[in-house]
Amino acid sequence: MRDAPAWWLLFALGMLTTVYGTMIPEVRDRFDLPASSAGLLPALQFLTAGVSVLAWMVLADRVGLRRSVLTGAAFLVGGALLLLSAPLWPLLFCGAAAAGVGMGLLNVALTAAAARRPNPARALLVLTSAICIGAVAGPTITAVGGSYELALAAIVVIAIPSGLTAARRDAHVGVPRAAPASVFSRPARWIAAIAAFYLAAESVMASWGPTALIEGGVSSDEATVWLAAFWAGLAISRLLISWVDPALSPVALVLGGLGVAVPLTAFSTSVAAFVIVGVAFGPVFPGLFAWLAQLTPVRSSEMGLIFAVGLTGGVVGPALIGVLVDAAGRAWIGPGAAVFVLSALLAAIALGRAAAISRP
Repeated sequence: MRDAPAWWLLFALGMLTTVYGTMIPEVRDRFDLPASSAGLLPALQFLTAGVSVLAWMVLADRVGLRRSVLTGAAFLVGGALLLLSAPLWPLLFCGAAAAGVGMGLLNVALTAAAARRPNPARALLVLTSAICIGAVAGPTITAVGGSYELALAAIVVIAIPSGLTAARRDAHVGVPRAAPASVFSRPARWIAAIAAFYLAAESVMASWGPTALIEGGVSSDEATVWLAAFWAGLAISRLLISWVDPALSPVALVLGGLGVAVPLTAFSTSVAAFVIVGVAFGPVFPGLFAWLAQLTPVRSSEMGLIFAVGLTGGVVGPALIGVLVDAAGRAWIGPGAAVFVLSALLAAIALGRAAAISRP
């Protein structure tokens, strides 16, 4: 895989993950949507992303990487265009669904391609940096341009040439056959469950975080800036962890990040707590994969399982918080997200104990 086109594609995906945070307050006003309906936008995106990952695991060896990347880029562009220009609210949901298919296909296909390069660690670090930097760029562009539409337009402009170029350059890279579900290791299933709880919390903070900050007294423009700061904190801590001593325990990274985040997430109407949660979240996801590698040899198919199961958290989290906001108000966004973080922490503690017991 040549790094640049894939990097820009995942940069665009990083922007996409943050667009709902600034989009939800605006579309709620424009289309008079209740919070429970608006929360389904990011949930639908994660749902179709998970379905596309599962489909890729079954069909990857027949479809091939080139068509996977082209299809993912096409769905990403189409979804962004619908989100950008939808005159009716049902078309917004069609856009979120299409963008989710692109998100899932590009994530899993480009990650699998990177894992098969001569220097996979470097390739995966490059891709991680793209998503993180894109997640910072999305709300930054929105804040500077004054509208989330500018970020969506940037996604379209980036994804079209990058998708065509990445597909052409990566056409020679093979893709792994998926293993049947029965051969997935027990540690992989634990890690997938922790990832689901964690991604539920992360998606809530990304999509509902600015609404929580507005509840805390900041303006919508300021909330967009602080959303960029949240992702900047997450990106910096994640990249720093990737470069520090490899002997650093992934268990400590996961437990430490989640442990710090639990109380702070509950008070995410506070700007300081909101940004620190981003920093605490940074090491968790890469730490989970490093932890899995310590426990068992990792297969490509297990990576797909963790992506797919983890994405269910992105489905459930924003949707449930939308229902909670309608029922109890915006002040409950933080405590609701904290329940997901606490669940991830308890599952991680349980995995650590199980691993210690089984260790000879």
